[in-house]
Amino acid sequence: ATAYLSAYWVMVANGFLQQPVGHTVEDGAARIGDFAAVLTNQHTVGALSHLVPACLLTASVLMVGVCSWHFLRRTPELDFFRRSLRLAVGTGFIASVFVVTFGYAQFAYLTEAKMTAIDGPGRRAELAAEMQERFGPGDWLPPEWLSTPWLIMDLSGHLFVLIFTGLLLFLIMNAFDRIRPVRLRRFWQRFYVWIIPWPFVVAICGWLLREVGRQPWMVYGELTVADAVSPRSAGSVLASLLIFGTVLLVLAGTDWWLIARLARRGPHDMALGADADTVDEIDDDGVSGEPLTLVGKG
Repeated sequence: ATAYLSAYWVMVANGFLQQPVGHTVEDGAARIGDFAAVLTNQHTVGALSHLVPACLLTASVLMVGVCSWHFLRRTPELDFFRRSLRLAVGTGFIASVFVVTFGYAQFAYLTEAKMTAIDGPGRRAELAAEMQERFGPGDWLPPEWLSTPWLIMDLSGHLFVLIFTGLLLFLIMNAFDRIRPVRLRRFWQRFYVWIIPWPFVVAICGWLLREVGRQPWMVYGELTVADAVSPRSAGSVLASLLIFGTVLLVLAGTDWWLIARLARRGPHDMALGADADTVDEIDDDGVSGEPLTLVGKG
């Protein structure tokens, strides 16, 4: 709940950048006059409706990949991972449908600049003339390469719907880990492991379209990036970007390593969440940081 509440406030701020509402500009300063309008901005609510199922879809792809990895290794806890797989597939199927549905729903109010990336190059000349008429001479169009992340995101959304529809059929037929021949089954299980990074890449494409798609505006139609840029040298801005980028990559790499490490261990190599009977049967070697070992039952 706190994660989604945090996401909502991030999107409140970001939605204002996409479509500034509920405010007046006095002496060059924007002052909020209608806070409710800011909180219910269609660019906030619509994007959040697309973002939340995208997060759930990403988690579902990760869970399916982890379960598939354990099926490939034929680990002893197959019943546990079958239950986990059912949860991931059910959530992923619903999330994939909502991702596509709420993604297209944003077409009703996307800025003209973003629509050029979606509609293709044929619209750019028309929009350039329209924007110059409204705001004067200048380059008011986002980069042409934005059509690539849009295409990746659009195709990926439909492919995820197909993937999770297929997984749902596998589960209904109780055939996920019983596909014949074995070589075909192992191919699909490897495929679900391989696609774990895929939704993360798609999410980056979505943010590129959202943020770069409003360029050259910092606040769309009201404040340009050139007017909002900080009074710092290019070198200092580049240095701060490199530092923050490095920290982000280190944190992301550490996070990925920790998740992968826990995923490989399986459910019985961690005492957290185990019941009292199970904890009593866990070897004390686990306390020292070594892999925990079950003795006795199963």
